Amino acid sequence: MKIKYRKARIFYDYNHFDDAVVLSGHRRQACNRELAIYSANLLLDCLNIMGKYKELRLTVEKFLGNPVLMRTKSSRSR
Repeated sequence: MKIKYRKARIFYDYNHFDDAVVLSGHRRQACNRELAIYSANLLLDCLNIMGKYKELRLTVEKFLGNPVLMRTKSSRSR
């Protein structure tokens, strides 16, 4: 999973947002907790940049139900 995240990050860095979304979009469940947070943020950034606001809103609503993604930065270290 780390390799897929890194590949998605490279696509993001080089403005290939569609490719980054495909790699980061549905991979969070199998990732470790820390990587899941970065992957989720990458996905949200890509959707926002591409102007896919409806999909962005639906993704945020989905993330709100995921306790791993909703932990605060201070609670992640526990």
